[in-house]
Amino acid sequence: MAKIDHIRQCFNIDKRKRFQALRRIREVYLHLKTHSRLKMKVCVAARTLSHTVASTLEEMVSNPNNNIPSQAIETAEFVHDVDQLFDSFNGRTTKPECGKPYRRCMSNRSPHAVLWNRLLPKINSWMFIDEKVKKKVMPFKSGWLTTIAATKELWNICKDLGFKFLRTRALNQDPLENSFASIRHLGAENVNPSCYQFISSFKTSVLNNLITPFSNKNCETDDGSILHNLQDFLESSITKNDFIDLDVLDVNEIENLALPLPDTDVTGHEGNTL
Repeated sequence: MAKIDHIRQCFNIDKRKRFQALRRIREVYLHLKTHSRLKMKVCVAARTLSHTVASTLEEMVSNPNNNIPSQAIETAEFVHDVDQLFDSFNGRTTKPECGKPYRRCMSNRSPHAVLWNRLLPKINSWMFIDEKVKKKVMPFKSGWLTTIAATKELWNICKDLGFKFLRTRALNQDPLENSFASIRHLGAENVNPSCYQFISSFKTSVLNNLITPFSNKNCETDDGSILHNLQDFLESSITKNDFIDLDVLDVNEIENLALPLPDTDVTGHEGNTL
């Protein structure tokens, strides 16, 4: 059984040390019931349920002077599993980052499928106990199950199309939110645009390469880009070498030039020379 109290004990012991291991964790992260706004921030979960917390907790359990119950090792195992789960959905390079084997793009050689198959039974068995709420099933449990199943299916489709890698970090709603933020900015904060207004703003946004000027937003800046846009058309400059050389007639040649004309033009004038 994993308990948040075990992480609190670990944090309180660590903060008294001269060289702290849990410097990225704030005490408020461990008391979210009184700070509901922090529940929406992914960084709180990523920092609290991290490899650093798991390893520090395991070390403190092994030292009897810390008075941390031996059952806290189960909390360390849970934190470690969630950390690996986070890593598997944050891959953006073909090779592991920061020495973490699961923080990489998904491929035929990557360990993603093995990890997910191992964690699926554990996630299915997750139960949540709260003395006040009495809630045993939380929404994010089914969310993880759906995400894993959908990513597996998406990877099978990508393989059939000839793709060698899948950047799992791109499989989140941040790029979508950034795209809509760009469209909303062009619509003068119009929260209820018509179909015509939305399409017009979308076209302009694509032309501007989905540039969003706002920095204060509830999502990370995605490092992806659209497949094609017309920005290069706007940025293209015409130089001397781009002009086509044409034969230009001298003025004297034009005065002596005779052009054949039909016997009668559209105005009814008759003649065969100009």
